[in-house]
Amino acid sequence: MITFYNSTKGGVDTLDQKCAIYSTSRRTQRWPMVVFYRMLDVSAANAYIISSMNQSQKKVFRLNFMKRLAEDLIEPHLRRRVNQFGLQRELQNAIRRVLKIDEQPSTSSAGSPTN
Repeated sequence: MITFYNSTKGGVDTLDQKCAIYSTSRRTQRWPMVVFYRMLDVSAANAYIISSMNQSQKKVFRLNFMKRLAEDLIEPHLRRRVNQFGLQRELQNAIRRVLKIDEQPSTSSAGSPTN
């Protein structure tokens, strides 16, 4: 039994190593957050492996993959939030820069023609 364990434990060690290189974890005293960060790390590693297996094109570096994954996951939330009433202008501009959206034209009627 010990021999079998030693011969098959490489996958867990490899996953732990991948999670340690690019980790989402932060220092926290709350154990649910520790579990959540670990789930994110394992999910990102699994998503990268699945993506690599399904792509026949050039290989994407793991860091670039994780950045793109994060951007794709937050984009719908940012699109909902960018035009939210009461959001600070600096934050709206930062979201527009991340989404690569041009600044909205001013809504003042000073330059608009009247009929």
